[in-house]
Amino acid sequence: MAKNFFFLLFALSFSLVVFAQKDYNTAYNSYKSYMDYDKSDKKTGSLQKALEAVLKAEEAANAQMSTESKPKDSYMAKVYNLKAKIYAEMLQVKGSPLAEGAGTEVFKAVQSVSKYDKKGEYTEESKLALMLIYSDIYNRGVEGFKVQNYQVAYDNFNTAIEVTNLTNKMTNQKGIDTAAIQSAAVAAQKLKNSDKAIELYESLINANVKDENVYLAVMDLYSGKGDKAKAEETMNRAKKVFPNSNAFLLNEINSLLNANKKEEAVAQLEKAAALYPDNASLFVAMGSTYEGMKMPQKAEEAYKKAIAIDPKTFDAQYNLGVMNYQRAADIINEANKLPLNEEKKYDALMKEANEWFKKALPYFSAALDLNGKDANTLLALKEIYAKLNDATKAAEFKKRLDELPTPKK
Repeated sequence: MAKNFFFLLFALSFSLVVFAQKDYNTAYNSYKSYMDYDKSDKKTGSLQKALEAVLKAEEAANAQMSTESKPKDSYMAKVYNLKAKIYAEMLQVKGSPLAEGAGTEVFKAVQSVSKYDKKGEYTEESKLALMLIYSDIYNRGVEGFKVQNYQVAYDNFNTAIEVTNLTNKMTNQKGIDTAAIQSAAVAAQKLKNSDKAIELYESLINANVKDENVYLAVMDLYSGKGDKAKAEETMNRAKKVFPNSNAFLLNEINSLLNANKKEEAVAQLEKAAALYPDNASLFVAMGSTYEGMKMPQKAEEAYKKAIAIDPKTFDAQYNLGVMNYQRAADIINEANKLPLNEEKKYDALMKEANEWFKKALPYFSAALDLNGKDANTLLALKEIYAKLNDATKAAEFKKRLDELPTPKK
């Protein structure tokens, strides 16, 4: 009975070996037929037959793994190498369903070749295959972004990273695929996978990739998770790498303001101004920050500095207009609170308010020159001219305001 059992087991194992070899031979001959004859005629029947046969050979070989006649590593490497070559040819049949996903299948096959090819017999062919598929896989990631299919983008960029890693291993090279890693990280962000995005961005930082946007992205991700300590730690690391970066200075300033550390925030603002005396945007940010800190004089100085650097800085022109307008409005509110017997004081305050309105005019006018369809600027000019009793001008700006398209809801 035992002898019969072992005989049957041997027979089964032997038959698997025979079938695997037969399927491999069919696959090899069909592949060779395609390469020698059918490829030039753009016929793919032999290529499809080769794929069917090699998949059967792979299945039979894997089934042997649990038997006494386990296939040799060299045979497994041979099967997977042929599989990689077949899929590589399918990838090049442009516009055909055969090419769909073929690049990823080549990579999987090359991974298996690398596992079993102990003597490096197929290393050169594997390297060529990886070079062939990289652009296809990376471009599929790009296409995923274009159609906002971020899972497809993420999967393909991750495969591109693995292709680069395997290529480096085969060629004894170091380095990382910066573009694919950053793209995969962005895709992970889009998929709300903050942990994976952080992991990918951190791999760039650990590889000494000097890109401010990478650090900023990690800071934002940690902040989004409510991990202020990690966000601050990342900011401090970034400041060491980019000691003169206004991006991290402003982030630090915002953190200090959120923590109500106004004096420290002011010190960093002054540092930023010294480092970037010709950066108009920085001075606009400074002005806005000073406004939030109830330091109008400092805010006005910052906005005026921004305009001196670049008169076409809309936000600086508009914000100075708003500051002067607000001063006029505050004085009018003060005047309206006076008792009726304070007529002289009332008139004096109204006159002072009009002076502030007049100071606001040139800034709003400059802002309008830069953006003639800004509703807030048109509204401010209409109101100022109405306060100054210039009905003609007030009507002109009311007309322009009314002619603006209604915002879509």
